[in-house]
Amino acid sequence: TLQQLQKDTNSQNRIDRALTEWLPFFLRQAEWVIQKLRYFPIHQQNLPAGFCHNDFAPRNIIIHHEEWWLIDLDLAGENLFLQELVQFSLRLLTATDWNYTFAQIMLKAYQGVRPLTAVEVKTLPYLFFFPQKIWRFCHQRFLQRLPWTQKRYQSRLWKILKEEAARCHFLKAYYPKLRKLI
Repeated sequence: TLQQLQKDTNSQNRIDRALTEWLPFFLRQAEWVIQKLRYFPIHQQNLPAGFCHNDFAPRNIIIHHEEWWLIDLDLAGENLFLQELVQFSLRLLTATDWNYTFAQIMLKAYQGVRPLTAVEVKTLPYLFFFPQKIWRFCHQRFLQRLPWTQKRYQSRLWKILKEEAARCHFLKAYYPKLRKLI
């Protein structure tokens, strides 16, 4: 898709021009993660798995009289616990402007309930580093071809790009070895 975008530079709209500019940056990140994980096959590591909500978000939690109820189980099913942790963490990090201290507190609390295995600890930085939001955006725009207006695509892209500085700052603090890639 990037090659196609670059060929058609004369007919690009604002979204395509922004993607043409930013995709090499995000592709470097994605390729690095894929390269690193290629030699570390997660599927062969027997990572802990079980019943996961798969859409853990504040809108899916009801608190009533100090009882917590998890609702909206449409996406629930078996998954890696690490994947559920990453999805939840990314939502929290986005909501807190990628606050490193908050992430440390959250991960410490999580490990107080279910300690991460050595393999999960090794894998976690890569899952945070993968540019999930831009990948999803491009997938929805170019492969799924969702019937969204250009305005909706544009607002989603601007939100992702606006968040990127805070995300990069977090990643540099969380995993210093990544500094040269950002």
